Amino acid sequence: MEYLTAIKNEIPDWAKDIRLNLDSLLARPGKLSREDALATALASAFAAKSPFLIEQFKSGLSETDATAALTAAALMGMNNVWYPYGEMTGDEQLKKIPPWSAHERLWHARRCREETLRTVRAGGFDYR
Repeated sequence: MEYLTAIKNEIPDWAKDIRLNLDSLLARPGKLSREDALATALASAFAAKSPFLIEQFKSGLSETDATAALTAAALMGMNNVWYPYGEMTGDEQLKKIPPWSAHERLWHARRCREETLRTVRAGGFDYR
């Protein structure tokens, strides 16, 4: 668990509670498996746009698990835009339309996963 040590070393003493919480969440995840806890942390790091945390958490996961976590983060981000937009418009019909049909969702998930992996592997992020 070198990734956990590397992250904890970056947390200053005045934030030791965060260091302790991180340790209890990832070193002793409880009801979540270690992989699920780490994948959740990876998705959160991606949403927070933290390259350091992304690399550390990815190092503790298989490529398949890391890809799944980043795909979940991308899908959550899309939903976080779509559903509030539907609410803000006040259009009842728009609220009933899912973000994508099932086929479009699968296509988009694959495309987002590929773009996410390409971006992460390149070591950069383009949030335009």
